[in-house]
Amino acid sequence: MSAIKEYFPLEAMAARPRKKLTGVEWAEKYRVLTTESSAFPGPFRADIVKITAGVLNAACHKNVSKLTWVAGTQIGKTETMLNCLGYIITESPASIMLVYPEKEDALSMASGRLKDMIDNARDNILKERVDLSNKRSKKYEVPFLGGVLYLAWATNVNRLSSRPVKYLFLDEIDKYPAHIPGHGSPLSLVQDRKKSFANSKIIMASTPTFEDGAIWQSFQTSDYKFYYKMQCCCGERFTFDITNLSADDESVYYSCPYCSKKYRDKDKPALINNGAWISEDNNELEEVLNFGHKLNIGFHANSFYAPALSFTDIYNQYKKMMKNSFDSRVFINGWLGLPFSEDNLTGADFEIDKLMERVEDYDELPAGVLALTCGVDVQKNRLEYLVIGWGLNRESWVVDKGIIVGDTMQEGVWSELDLIVVHKKYKHKKGIDLKIMVTFVDSGFNTNMVYAYTKRRESLRVFSIKGANRSDAVEVSTPKRSGFERALRYDLGVHNIKQNIYYFLSVQEQGAGYMHFKNKLCDKAFFEQLTAERLVIKNEHGKKYEAWEKIRERNEVLDMYCYCYGALSLILHKLPAYAAQLASIGGKSF
Repeated sequence: MSAIKEYFPLEAMAARPRKKLTGVEWAEKYRVLTTESSAFPGPFRADIVKITAGVLNAACHKNVSKLTWVAGTQIGKTETMLNCLGYIITESPASIMLVYPEKEDALSMASGRLKDMIDNARDNILKERVDLSNKRSKKYEVPFLGGVLYLAWATNVNRLSSRPVKYLFLDEIDKYPAHIPGHGSPLSLVQDRKKSFANSKIIMASTPTFEDGAIWQSFQTSDYKFYYKMQCCCGERFTFDITNLSADDESVYYSCPYCSKKYRDKDKPALINNGAWISEDNNELEEVLNFGHKLNIGFHANSFYAPALSFTDIYNQYKKMMKNSFDSRVFINGWLGLPFSEDNLTGADFEIDKLMERVEDYDELPAGVLALTCGVDVQKNRLEYLVIGWGLNRESWVVDKGIIVGDTMQEGVWSELDLIVVHKKYKHKKGIDLKIMVTFVDSGFNTNMVYAYTKRRESLRVFSIKGANRSDAVEVSTPKRSGFERALRYDLGVHNIKQNIYYFLSVQEQGAGYMHFKNKLCDKAFFEQLTAERLVIKNEHGKKYEAWEKIRERNEVLDMYCYCYGALSLILHKLPAYAAQLASIGGKSF
């Protein structure tokens, strides 16, 4: 028999005996982080984000069938998932599905961080196994030796239900829609993909939203719930909790809840490095992993454990963001990694009489006004407009408000609107005249008339807009051509803009974000309309979400303020230059 002289490289690689590695051992041996994906570029070091080591080892462990990770921001959720993917591809290859909330998230992962990991892994360990050639026609499928990585998103039924998989990764699951019409829950749909495998594994990670959100409910049903605990010099173990963070004349400090020892910023890295994952019933993680079977385990960690954040950073954010219900939601979910309670949510809780006490007398534009924007609300029998003056850091002044009565299907009212948004000049305290720089006109009513009006005035920065009430909508979208007139139209994320306006209403000191109200324009009806909505929590198909609802019938002022705020985004970058120009007039600065 003649000797074998040729080998098939991939088959030979597949047949090569493997040394048993843990997830962390694999990452430290092969993973190289770049500046594009990490604040700590270079060879992966588990001691930089210490808490991720235990999660990674658990995710890659043969005895774990389900892992839930509830976490704040900036503590390495994405890098941990990537490390686990790399481990599976090289050490335990089989089909994988990675699911994101939106298509853009999947595309960004496929062309960005996933490719970056594959290209830069040591010894070409991943390049040898993964096909990322330009000839690959399916950009959301990454073939590798022994399996395929499918990238999917929670709104696409075909991708969620297309393939059986052994490993299922679900990222930011609280952002998934609760229901896909005609198909049910995307979470239920995608979890059917692993039925064909007796030894399947599901790993889900997310920042929480509400107590009945998917990630929090999954964590609560874990067989073992793990928390990362530090050990004080008194011998007791504790988890980081915001209630133990304080400040004295020296600096911010964290107090041991048992002996009250004060730990400063410089002590935080050592505290974390000496910590460990401990379950609610005081079991060590390694003990549970080694002696369990088909384990369902959960991990919880807040942003205290992020290496880039000091106690001072967290304390300052806490003091800043807990002043109102809108920012507090972000802090509780994103920083503390905890669900937001309805008890924490308030809406239009402003006292009208208190707001009316803030009115000011100014006939000329005050010195701080740098630019003017206008918002126009369209009704069947009238146009209403609001003009806001903007200064640095979104300080604002009510400048003008009016109603043009008439049939908005006729040209007459639109010609009168020109007298305001195109021709009117406003006297500035510096002795110059300012005209409106950007006008946003709502196209929700008499849409074709609005498009016809703005199309002919786009060179004057008069544009159509449409409100987008989703919490995930950007404040001001990239414009697109709409309607028969092919008018430029911007979509406004009014859900978030209203939160910003309500936050600015709570600012009490003049300066950044403060709202000035003109005496002759801002009466009781003005403030009632400005605060005519409140933020509430609604439930649809079993999923909670935030929504604005009216508490008074008239809300035109709030809508128009949103349009003015959105219009500012088109010129916001120019305000510092305008400030310099105005400062040079008369040799005075402000």
